[in-house]
Amino acid sequence: MKKISLIILSLICAAAFCFTACGTYTPPSTPPPDKPNTPGDTPGGDEEEENLFKTTLVCNGAKFIPQIEMSAQWSDGIGFYTAEFDGDGVATKSGLDGDYTVTLTNLPDGYTYNPNIYQADNDNREVEIELYPLIPTTGTGTDKYNNIINISQLGAYRVTFTEEGQQFYYQYAPTEPGLYAIESIIDVNANVVNPRVDVYVGTVAFKPEKPNYSIDGGGASSIYTKNFKYEVQVQHKFNVYAFAVKFSSRVGVPVNVDFIITRNGDIERPVTGEKIIIPQENFKQTPEYDKKEYVYTQYGQYSNGRYYLNGDGVVYNDPKNGGDGYYHLVNEDGSMSDTILYAELRKNPFINFYSDLLTLRIAGKNYYYLIRGYMMDGKDGDIALCGSVGGPLNIPPKIRAQIEALDRKSYKDYLNSDGVYAVTQEIREFLQDFSIARNLFLDGNGMCETGGSDNESGESGIFLDSSDENQWLFGCGYYAKR
Repeated sequence: MKKISLIILSLICAAAFCFTACGTYTPPSTPPPDKPNTPGDTPGGDEEEENLFKTTLVCNGAKFIPQIEMSAQWSDGIGFYTAEFDGDGVATKSGLDGDYTVTLTNLPDGYTYNPNIYQADNDNREVEIELYPLIPTTGTGTDKYNNIINISQLGAYRVTFTEEGQQFYYQYAPTEPGLYAIESIIDVNANVVNPRVDVYVGTVAFKPEKPNYSIDGGGASSIYTKNFKYEVQVQHKFNVYAFAVKFSSRVGVPVNVDFIITRNGDIERPVTGEKIIIPQENFKQTPEYDKKEYVYTQYGQYSNGRYYLNGDGVVYNDPKNGGDGYYHLVNEDGSMSDTILYAELRKNPFINFYSDLLTLRIAGKNYYYLIRGYMMDGKDGDIALCGSVGGPLNIPPKIRAQIEALDRKSYKDYLNSDGVYAVTQEIREFLQDFSIARNLFLDGNGMCETGGSDNESGESGIFLDSSDENQWLFGCGYYAKR
């Protein structure tokens, strides 16, 4: 019996010793090796603080502290690791190792951002994400004229689609010249919405019935989502750019398409390399034709409401052969007639050259003085030949001497009351360059082909067709006897 009692007592003591050891932790004299962090670990110590991945927010150049529950999200293509922004507007995550795309969750109302551009890695752990306040707009955007949405500010805009097949028309009028981009910012990782934009080359008063071209790409892209990027070079602060935003979706409607307008630099305006075109014409005053005897007529072969611009119908009367240096109409037998071909240099049915400064500087040529003539002395006595794009050019002494030799006059000083001058070789070259630069003929959608104009009605009532080499004839006519 004593033996049994001793065995039981021994077992009780051993059990008591075991329970005491499991309930108390005594730190070892030598610390154990560090255990690698895993996503979600709570950071601790200076070393872990240095290894944190950190995201902050900025809006309009200032630090942004969200007033709602909002998180940053790191993705390595396999998993998502999320951390809320604290009261200082900072979201931190420990235990990350590698390359990550950084995005946001639960944006505050009235804001957007570009979810496709922020990356973090072991060498660049801190990311600052820019938020854009959405700019309010007016207008329904349901057509290209009366209800078009006019925008002019840099920043972010939102298009909300509630029906399949919808499109909204915008008209962007920058406040200063420069290089601009209009870019959609749909999340390519979600890959469920594809935005597109149709571009309409025209004016406030005229836009072609069909878009000149469409953009489905250029920005951040994935398999389905291809963000558009519409880049424009704004030569003059009064230029207008019209476009329609469209979409397709894998998830139906409603769908928001956000886009951002940015200004990405100035237009280079080098004096060297740009040829200032000085007229070579020995000017003569254009005569006034008696309206009772003559009527000014658009050049071209007329049929079924359209004029075909046939270059075979005119010939150059070369001064080398004793000619007057002007283009003339051709007689039925192929000989040169006495009827002179004129160019409407003040305002023709399609273009007002005196108000349209955009393409008076074309492909390295400055036609401003040729068409508009001498205007004024600029700063330091420079002659203002450049339109209003950035002020007067620094005119080389040789060019200045040529202008002074012409008594500061050009074609505009010798037009008759109809605003015309006989077509010279240099006028022909200008008209051809102008037509190409303005896409007046563009596979049936150009301004001349659709009867559009720069006047308030937006319709010239004149429809032209032309081969590429004869586009210059768009602005030409002649005086026909009644």
